[in-house]
Amino acid sequence: MNARLRAFLTGPEPIASAPQMGSTVTLPAIEMVHATIERTLDSQERRVTSIDQRGGVLLGFAGLLVGIVLRNPAGVAVLEIIGAAFAGAAAITAALVIAPNTASGLDPLVVLEEYSALDEDTGRFEIASTLVSIYQETETRLKKKLFRLRVTTTFLAISVLVLFIAAIIDL
Repeated sequence: MNARLRAFLTGPEPIASAPQMGSTVTLPAIEMVHATIERTLDSQERRVTSIDQRGGVLLGFAGLLVGIVLRNPAGVAVLEIIGAAFAGAAAITAALVIAPNTASGLDPLVVLEEYSALDEDTGRFEIASTLVSIYQETETRLKKKLFRLRVTTTFLAISVLVLFIAAIIDL
């Protein structure tokens, strides 16, 4: 089985090495580390939700613009078609903001099978390093979603500007 398929099936690999099984090393700060990682992951999930919500609002607004402009295709000017095209492009990129789901977490089966045989400190360390790896992967996907949201906003702004100019010219 190739490494990419294994990573998909079992989740990301830990990014740091843990104390060896059976060692007497204690990790007094592991509770603090776990709490910090969990707060960071919660914050990241709130950011993902916020970006998805903004993408949904922009998708609705873009769809509304396209519908209003193209309600009477016979009387549509060239600038209005251009504005509707930018609104359509905004709708497509907004859908791409929403579509890729970034929610990820530890597979409970993997936790049970791989970490239950470890001593408590080693298991906590392994889980913490895996959560950090998940954070890094999600952060990369989050940056892509944010870029798509900015592109959507730009397309929508251009669309509104072009439609505004078209309305002024029609007067």
